[in-house]
Amino acid sequence: MLKNGEFVKIEYDAIDENGNLFDSTRGEIAKALHKKEGPLLVVVGKHRLIKGLDIAIRSMSRGEETEFEFNEANAFGKRSKEYTKIMRMEDFARYNVAPQPGLTVHLDTEQGRIYGTIKSVSGGRVLVDFNHPLAGQKVRYKVKITEVITSPEDRLRAIGEDIGIVSSVSLKDGTAMFEIEKDDAFEEKKAVIMVMTKSFMPEIKKIEVKETKAVSK
Repeated sequence: MLKNGEFVKIEYDAIDENGNLFDSTRGEIAKALHKKEGPLLVVVGKHRLIKGLDIAIRSMSRGEETEFEFNEANAFGKRSKEYTKIMRMEDFARYNVAPQPGLTVHLDTEQGRIYGTIKSVSGGRVLVDFNHPLAGQKVRYKVKITEVITSPEDRLRAIGEDIGIVSSVSLKDGTAMFEIEKDDAFEEKKAVIMVMTKSFMPEIKKIEVKETKAVSK
C-alpha cells in the first residue's frame, strides 16, 4: 500500500464518459498539457490528481497497470449554479479583452486561480461558467505505476526532472542543493523549486538554489 508522501511516477490515459481522451502522458496531448511526454511525478496525498485517482493508486504497486472509473464526486465535482457568474463588459474592457462565447478566462481568488468559459454575451453582460469542463461526468483512467522513488536523493532528483529546469541536484548534511542555468527568470524558477521541495519534502530544512553557466549547444 502506498502512503501519503510517497513519490511515484505514473503513466495514464484519461477518458471522459463520451469516450474522448482528455488527458494523457503520451502523444500530442501530453506535450500540450504537461509540456513533455512520459511518466509524471506524483506525490501521494499532495492533490496533483483528482480525488478518486489519488485514493485508488494507493493500492497499486510498481509495474501494475489498472483501469478505474470515477463518479463526479471523485472526479471533477458536480456542476453548480454557484460557479456561474454574470460579469460586466467593463470588467473585460479594462484588460483589453473582447468577450465572446467559447473564450476561456480566469479569476484570481483567495483559493487560487480558477478558469471559466464564456457562455453568452448580451446587453452589456457576460455569462461565465467556472465549473470544470468535466464537472458532472464520470471519467475513466488507465494507469500504470512505472516507478516508486524512496531515497531522499532520488526524490530531490525527481523534483528537478519534473520541473525541467534543474541542471544538477545534491543532498549533503541535510541541505538540498539545486543548480539551474543562469537567465533572466532565475528568481521565478528559484521560487518554483523552493515551493515544490517544501511541499513535497517538508523534512528538508535547508534548500539552496544556485545559478550555473548555460551549456553551449
